[in-house]
Amino acid sequence: MVRVGLRAVDSPTLDLEVLDRLRDAIVQGEIPPGRRINQLRTARHLGVSRGPVRAAMAMLAQEGLVENVPRRGSFTTALDRSTVIDVYGVREALESFAAAEAASRATPEAVDDLERRIERMRALAARKDVRRLVNADLEFHRRVVELSGNRQIVYLWTITEVNIRRILLFRQNALTTLRDVPESHLPTISALRRHQPVAAAQTLRTHIQEARADLVEHWPDHAEDAAPRREER
Repeated sequence: MVRVGLRAVDSPTLDLEVLDRLRDAIVQGEIPPGRRINQLRTARHLGVSRGPVRAAMAMLAQEGLVENVPRRGSFTTALDRSTVIDVYGVREALESFAAAEAASRATPEAVDDLERRIERMRALAARKDVRRLVNADLEFHRRVVELSGNRQIVYLWTITEVNIRRILLFRQNALTTLRDVPESHLPTISALRRHQPVAAAQTLRTHIQEARADLVEHWPDHAEDAAPRREER
């Protein structure tokens, strides 16, 4: 039964509240990869009818966090090397395009803000606060995407970001060189400040390719960490 991290819902925006609770529990790893989610038990635990849970399962399936298997139920999707490759391939395409657009639009004030975000990441790395460092890193990337001025890219990145966050939090213990995380963004900032679209795109492309290669290389092979499909207990 799904219990960890879920509390009873008391909100007029019931469907969104249930969706947010379940999405957060999956992304944070409180509902592990490959776990069956019993909709009726989850609804009872949250203090809601089955309808909002069913609606949440449909949306989470669109986001790639849940797989609804006919006659078997709803399962959180596995996290494996192919997942990393697929998600980071999409991320590379979106962010490199966004960076090129941002290089033509970014103001000095916007780039200064990005540099302040780097300082925050340095402080978090020094404290070895991995979870907040992951959040700050993704906030930096979101801001670059927003600077593109392309609302469709922002929307697509927001969907992809859920899976990026899940991957990074699942493997946060693999971030052994924390000091490298903030420093790896400096070439992108330099290209943005100089209004160099090609360079900005290439710096982010390289950054994401290197991150993907590192994740794939260190991804666990043994069954438990690689997230087999398990029945909910």
